[in-house]
Amino acid sequence: MPRSSSQVRLRNTAAAAAVDVQRSAPFAKMGHPRLLTLSPGRLSPVIRIAHRVIGRLALDERIIRDHELVLILRGRGRLVFRDESISYDGAARTLLFIPPFAPHRFELGSDVVEHVAVHFDLAPDVPPPQHGLRDRTPYTVRLTGGLAVPRVAYANPANEAEPRLLRIVKAYAGDPILGPVEASAELIVLLARLLRPMPETQDDPVANARIDRAIAFVLADLARAMSVEQLAGVAGLSTSRFNVLFRGRTGVAPMEYVRRARVAEARRLLANVNLSIKQIAHQLGFADPFHFSKVFRAVDGLPPTHFREALLAGRRS
Repeated sequence: MPRSSSQVRLRNTAAAAAVDVQRSAPFAKMGHPRLLTLSPGRLSPVIRIAHRVIGRLALDERIIRDHELVLILRGRGRLVFRDESISYDGAARTLLFIPPFAPHRFELGSDVVEHVAVHFDLAPDVPPPQHGLRDRTPYTVRLTGGLAVPRVAYANPANEAEPRLLRIVKAYAGDPILGPVEASAELIVLLARLLRPMPETQDDPVANARIDRAIAFVLADLARAMSVEQLAGVAGLSTSRFNVLFRGRTGVAPMEYVRRARVAEARRLLANVNLSIKQIAHQLGFADPFHFSKVFRAVDGLPPTHFREALLAGRRS
């Protein structure tokens, strides 16, 4: 059956992306990478390449401009970063994660290596899409909550890495409209299962303890009036430093965190039909029910009355 024009365009776009993704970069001019922060709840992968390859896996030192997962199905070799060397083996179903702008190379251990490779961004706006892929400057993405995808893992029944990656390849090569959506859905589940806490040495435990102190202060009494200056004082930090560290720890600004924490508690309280909307608003420190409804709708996309109705309808069903 002849391919549709949309399928041809998709293949051409993928071929062009493969060139841009893996083109060598001038290491000497890379400079210090900018830090981009992303909360795990905002993971929404944008897949650029998804393929299954059989052949020699030997690459000179290179960088890529997005993230890559590589699952080894057959063969042996090494992935070498400048600070670490990782041996991989198809028999062990080694899963490799390569972040953007991290110089690395692949060294052969056997002539034939079968692998699945997926290139992707963690979210459509990380990094911001002002420029094309080839124009990206060095960056690194930090997930809040101290989470990270490890450089090496292994496919197993718990993470279902092998069947998920194979489904990603199949979906991405299939329907040009819905295929990328299905592939992205598979990838987000896989990433969630791979996420692990970062080692303490890669983070600042003293700064984290200060921010956690402020978070505990917020959650202890959501009804009290709060300001960034007050929370910075609880943490023992200047306001500007507190803003930076708080966003890095949680992925949102301090007052946005307060707002979301209040809405999260409101969801729990709305399950109690004996509490009126006015009472819930008062318990959570909102000036009036109208302000409460406005904030709830901004966070959840629907007013609290509709949320309660849907919750009760779900219980009845």
